[in-house]
Amino acid sequence: MKAYKTYLPVFTGFYNTIFEPSDCDIDSELDYINDSRKNLKKAPLKDADDLEFEYKEFELNTATGCVDYVETILKDLGLPCKITNEVINSPKYYNFANDSINIDIEIDLDLVKSYLVENLDLFTIYIKDKYTSCSGFISSYSNDATDWLKFEIDNNTDHCIGSCLDFIIKNEVSEPEMDMYYNIADNYLLCSNANDLIQL
Repeated sequence: MKAYKTYLPVFTGFYNTIFEPSDCDIDSELDYINDSRKNLKKAPLKDADDLEFEYKEFELNTATGCVDYVETILKDLGLPCKITNEVINSPKYYNFANDSINIDIEIDLDLVKSYLVENLDLFTIYIKDKYTSCSGFISSYSNDATDWLKFEIDNNTDHCIGSCLDFIIKNEVSEPEMDMYYNIADNYLLCSNANDLIQL
């Protein structure tokens, strides 16, 4: 197997997705602090402005869980791989892009291509839907699946392998994004100064 740089499939970013920390996490932390303050006969905090959350740790834990999910799914599909060096990439502005998890992945690209050939009709639809230029979007890649198999994957592995794996998982799993989310359901946004605020 050879190692390639690409992006993690299925993961859709944090901003405005199911992977974003929810207001419920923040409200729950505030409730916990206020309950603790009440037990100490202290006035409650009025809002969550003073809470300091460990967003980076939350995002890193999310990335680790998402990587585990992808490795497991691909292995179960007969495409064993090893993913390392996951790095969260966040855009400066969220107008046109969301966060991604950039990875190094060791995988047999011939096995990946064989799957694409066996599922060419569906892969053709996926590529046409995702890479056809339209108003507000100019594609940098061919929207013809045959081009992908002939040269696009080999010439642009840093992007195309991620898309091929995204297709494979979405073709085999009915709701992969939700599956991925449930795989990291135990990852909570932690408040780093909760104890200080309880004692304040």
